[in-house]
Amino acid sequence: MWNNEKGSSLLTVLLIIVVFTIIGISLLGLNLNSAKQGSKTGNDIQATNLAEMGANHIKQIAIQTLQTNNDKSLLDVKLILQNNLNAALLNKSFPIKNNLDFPNYKVISEDVSVEDIAKEQAQKVIINFTTEGFSENQQSKSITGVIQFTRGKGDAFPNAPENSTRYDETQVFDHNNDGEYDKTLYFKNGFVMNSNSKLTFDVDLYVNGTITQEANTDVWVKGDAYVKELDLKTNDNNNGNLALMCVDKTLFIYSTVQIPVETNFTNCEDVLAKKPKNGVFAKKVVYVSPTNSPSWGTENLTIDTQYK
Repeated sequence: MWNNEKGSSLLTVLLIIVVFTIIGISLLGLNLNSAKQGSKTGNDIQATNLAEMGANHIKQIAIQTLQTNNDKSLLDVKLILQNNLNAALLNKSFPIKNNLDFPNYKVISEDVSVEDIAKEQAQKVIINFTTEGFSENQQSKSITGVIQFTRGKGDAFPNAPENSTRYDETQVFDHNNDGEYDKTLYFKNGFVMNSNSKLTFDVDLYVNGTITQEANTDVWVKGDAYVKELDLKTNDNNNGNLALMCVDKTLFIYSTVQIPVETNFTNCEDVLAKKPKNGVFAKKVVYVSPTNSPSWGTENLTIDTQYK
């Protein structure tokens, strides 16, 4: 009986040892897998951060190049930027630690294109790129993206249309002088209307410069009007027969200042006859002046990236 009990106890101990050994081996395997997973995650993060450093390297070279060559044409800017990026980045790796090949980052590809958008009076530089980061164990992550810079054209005023009559010097219309013009006129440096004068333009009007209207002056444009600066004599309560401009169609204003324009009226003929108030009237007004800076600046920069 004793021997049977002793054998049973020994068997129980052996079973317990086997069970705990199996559990220990399983836990050890879980710990090893967890450590490997943690190591992989850490290397993924490191590689991604390095790829981001490559994208930032491209951005910094682009900012410096564009600001240094702000006076160059859009085509020249494209060529200069492409050359600078190629020379500084392509076929090179950038280690992070001295005397060690890894970790590092590389610029795999970059391509510069440009757009001249007449409708928006803006110019764009677009850089498509791919960067790759390598962690200490050479695990890699890549980023593809687009960096875009935008600048206004500065002076967006249109050129003189074909078959228009052009005046290069500032024109002065004397007191009590009325005039009607049946051709498109282009004033390169604006014009001045002395008091008690009226001008009627049967078609379009272009005034690159300042329109100065003194007291009791009327301007009637039966087509579209393209203007840059308006200096109309008004009074404090905006009533009275002082200076008035009315445009039958669309008034395009090339100015950073949004000049107030009255658009709620029947027609210019009634406005000029009844003179409900002084100021500017137009059936439609468009502020064309670019809101973007006329220089390549970081405030007009966008980055769109995808991580792989």
